[in-house]
Amino acid sequence: RGIGGIINVGLKPLDDVRLKGTAQVDVLDSSLALRAPLGKDLHFSLAGRGSYVREIVRSIAPADAEDVVPLPRYGDGQARLVLDLGKREHIEAGGLFSIDAIDRVLVDPDPTRTKRESRGTTFGRAWIRYTKTTTDGVAITVLFYYGRTFATREDKFGATPAQLDSTVNVFALRASWRSQLFPWLALSLGLDAE
Repeated sequence: RGIGGIINVGLKPLDDVRLKGTAQVDVLDSSLALRAPLGKDLHFSLAGRGSYVREIVRSIAPADAEDVVPLPRYGDGQARLVLDLGKREHIEAGGLFSIDAIDRVLVDPDPTRTKRESRGTTFGRAWIRYTKTTTDGVAITVLFYYGRTFATREDKFGATPAQLDSTVNVFALRASWRSQLFPWLALSLGLDAE
């Protein structure tokens, strides 16, 4: 027996009339998010998060603590800028990035047999999206985005290193048209090109 369904996930509209923000500080990382109008028809949001668990452990633990427990380093952020072109029409520019890295060590009494692995991934995406909803309920969206992902891995077995770097660029164009045909039925058509 199977159950099917569709989930539509979207971004929260930027329609705040005053500055709003949140800040969070905990043991592993901290984050900050801001949303505000920049005028009658222009709104922005900005958010970021960064880890500091590695720095905390390094300040209180022995220098070789990372030989036993890998400590991740990560951070991410996003920004959006929305311009209202009309009552039901807007254009949005946005971007996001993420950085993740970790080092692992398998210590051996013989230093030439100690194994070290370092991994890192950095990616970013930028987009421009146009959205219009007509008075009869038709929603039209056109989205163009560009993204780049950079990944690296370095392995050291004793004195012998091996490194693999990869870079991926992604371009995409997405368009959709949606209409509510009946209260219980909607029709959605789309184009997706990458």
